[in-house]
Amino acid sequence: MPVTVNPVEGDPVQPLAFLGASPEPAVVVDADGHVVYANPNACRLLAYDAQDALVGQPVKAILPDLAMPLTEPAIAEQTAVRRGGWPLPAEVAIIPVVDQAAAILVVRDLTDRKRAATAESRLALVVRSSHEAIIAWTLDGVITDWNPAATELYGHRAEEVIGRRTRELVPAHRQAEEQEILAKIGRGEVIARHHTVRHRADGSPIKVSISVLPITDDSGEIVGGASISRAVTSNELAEAKIVGLLEAAPDAIVAIDASGRIVLANAETTRMLGYPRDELIGQPVEILIPDELRTRHVEFRTRYIDDPVNRPMGIGGQQLMAQRKDGSRFPADISLSSMETDEGLLVAAAIRDATERLAEQAEHDRLKAVAEAERICRNLSLKYHRSVIFAGKLSFRRERWYQRLLHNETAFAVQRRLQLEGIPMTVLPVRLT
Repeated sequence: MPVTVNPVEGDPVQPLAFLGASPEPAVVVDADGHVVYANPNACRLLAYDAQDALVGQPVKAILPDLAMPLTEPAIAEQTAVRRGGWPLPAEVAIIPVVDQAAAILVVRDLTDRKRAATAESRLALVVRSSHEAIIAWTLDGVITDWNPAATELYGHRAEEVIGRRTRELVPAHRQAEEQEILAKIGRGEVIARHHTVRHRADGSPIKVSISVLPITDDSGEIVGGASISRAVTSNELAEAKIVGLLEAAPDAIVAIDASGRIVLANAETTRMLGYPRDELIGQPVEILIPDELRTRHVEFRTRYIDDPVNRPMGIGGQQLMAQRKDGSRFPADISLSSMETDEGLLVAAAIRDATERLAEQAEHDRLKAVAEAERICRNLSLKYHRSVIFAGKLSFRRERWYQRLLHNETAFAVQRRLQLEGIPMTVLPVRLT
C-alpha cells in the first residue's frame, strides 16, 4: 500500500528517516528516478561505503530492470547491481509515498534463497533419478514423499501411498521392528543397511536392504525420517547368512587384512576378549597377544601372509596364550585360514579358550596313570609276595601290621592306604621260590 507522510518544509526526505533503523535494506527514490536516501543496510548490501556515495545516483544504476514511474505497489525479482558491477539476485518491493512524489524500495538479497532453491531442485532431481527407493515420512510414520524407484520396487504409485502410514507396507511379524525404527529416528539415530521384509502392492513379500536417517528443519529439530531401500540380491542374502553364521559361532573369529589390521570381529570375540567391536576394528591383531610376544608375532604374521596355508597356529605343540582388554590371559587354541577378496588377502583366526580342554586333559592323564598303576599291581600280585620299605618313621608294631596287610590285599591298595595317611613308602616285589 502507498505510504502517507507529512512533509517537513525544506526537507522532503526527513519523514523517511525512520528507515535508518529498519533491518531491511531500503532506498528512497524521487520522481526523477534518483536515489535521495539509502539506509545503512542498503549501503552494505550494494557495497557502498557510505550513504553519500549512493545518494544522487540514478536508481537504474543499482536496479537496471526497474520500471518507471514508481506509482504502484509491486514486488518482483530483479537483478541488482552492486558497486563494481557485481550482479546480485534480489527481491524488490515498491512502496509509493503519497504526497512526496517518491517511493521506498526494499531490496532483499535472494542469494541464500536461490542457493537453497537450487540445492533443493538438484536434490529433488537426484531423488527422482535415483535407482533406489526413497521414502520420506513424519515422526508419526505418515508418508510425505515417494520417488519413482519406490513405485518400481513396491508397486504403489506416489498418489496411492502419500498420506498413508509406513506400517501399511510392513508385514505383521515386523510391526515391532518398524516401531523401533521410528523410535530410533525420533532419537536422532541413523540405521545403516538393515535387512528386513516389506510388502509389495500385490501383497507379496520382498527382502530389502534399508538405510534410515532423520530429517531436521531449519532449527535442527527432528521432524521426520527418510529411508533408502533396495531389493537384496542373492549375493547379499548369501553374505547375510555367512554373517549370521559368524555371529552364532561358538569361537571368537577375527579377520585381518594384509597389513595385519582387524577388519572383522564376531560377537564371541567381544565376549571372550572384552573389547567392544568398534574398538577392535582397525587395530593391529597383536592387541590380542601378550605384550612380550607382540614383536615376535609380527614376524610370524608377515611370514604367514607371504605363504598363507590353512593350519593350526603354534610351533611344536606349544600352548598359545591370548590377552584380554583388562590384561588377563588365558590359554587359547587358534586356527588360521585365508581367502582372496576384491580388497585383497584376508586371514581369519578362530580363537577358542583352551582352559577347559587343558583341565579335562590333565584329569584324563591322571586317571589313565592311576589305571595303569592298578593294572601293573594286579599283574605283580599274581607272581610275587611283597615287602614294604617305609621312608617315614613308624613304630615296630605299626610297621608289622602293614606288612601282614600286604599279604591279604594288593600292593596298590596298601599303597593307597599309606598315601592317605601321608606315609611315603616303596613296594618291593619278592618272587616266590
